[in-house]
Amino acid sequence: GGVGEDGVRASCLKFLETVLLSFSYGAKTAQAQRHQRQKGSNDFSLDVMPRGHFMIRPEELEQIGEYAFTTLRGLITLGGQVRIENAELFRTQSESRSAALLAILKPAALSFLSLETSQDYELDFELSPKSYAIGINALSITATTRPNFFKEASETLANRVISPPAASAILPSKSVCAIVSQLKATCLTLLRNPLSVTQNASEILLQALLSSNMEIQAQKALGVAKHTAALKRASRAARNRAAI
Repeated sequence: GGVGEDGVRASCLKFLETVLLSFSYGAKTAQAQRHQRQKGSNDFSLDVMPRGHFMIRPEELEQIGEYAFTTLRGLITLGGQVRIENAELFRTQSESRSAALLAILKPAALSFLSLETSQDYELDFELSPKSYAIGINALSITATTRPNFFKEASETLANRVISPPAASAILPSKSVCAIVSQLKATCLTLLRNPLSVTQNASEILLQALLSSNMEIQAQKALGVAKHTAALKRASRAARNRAAI
């Protein structure tokens, strides 16, 4: 596609990120929820959704968020969107906006999940360097702000370090190097996060960085994550004892 199409796809990826973050739950700890309230509308999630609303059903929105996450993982894993047969697309002109959004995301997500049983696929389009950068950043933000998605997001990014995208007409070798550099930096940041320990994602992140000859940086980052996680556990235990 041309520059115009690339701009549209980049905007779609940002929209995908917004849907994912808005239609998912954040951290469940009281400290995290206080932090979210202090940030106000800058970090909207299902945590602030009113319960018992006569029109809004959080479980339906959460499903959309999960499809958005799967679609984003598929884009980064494959370097593009798997071609979707027209018969898989749903007609939703007369339905609600949430149904229309689900009709777009569900086929895209399922087309990626179907590759678990078949590796025979054709891409509808490939990601450009700009779109790759936006997608990687979106997965990183999702991992650090939505703990339930941390492990899968980390696995997606780590596996892309281990098996980087190939150079092509859309991705020249120079761009591939830039993407891999961003992936490695992101994995290092995620490994340093204590969630890498508590969500059992440290092993795959460490493996990815070791494959890139970053053992010293990786071991240091893992040490920081373990130390921070231990401090949080100790602090939580102290609070629990005080509450008894």
